[in-house]
Amino acid sequence: MIRNDLTVVASWLFHNEPSNKTRIVIYDKLEKYGRHPSTPVDIEFNDNDAQVIQRVQESIKNEDERRKKMLKKLTKIWRKRR
Repeated sequence: MIRNDLTVVASWLFHNEPSNKTRIVIYDKLEKYGRHPSTPVDIEFNDNDAQVIQRVQESIKNEDERRKKMLKKLTKIWRKRR
């Protein structure tokens, strides 16, 4: 996993679930790695934190897919109107 993946998860948690402590755990564990977003990281999380991270990554992925479908649909409508 790269640093950016975990940073995105922590950011999502900050904006959508501010009371979730997994965000703080992620930032604490990322502290010893470099600041570059593509820095590879090898971090072990406990089961609860790992489940939260997996759930958030799936949620982000689903939202991206939904956005892409909506954009495709809107593009199709826009082209018909031209």
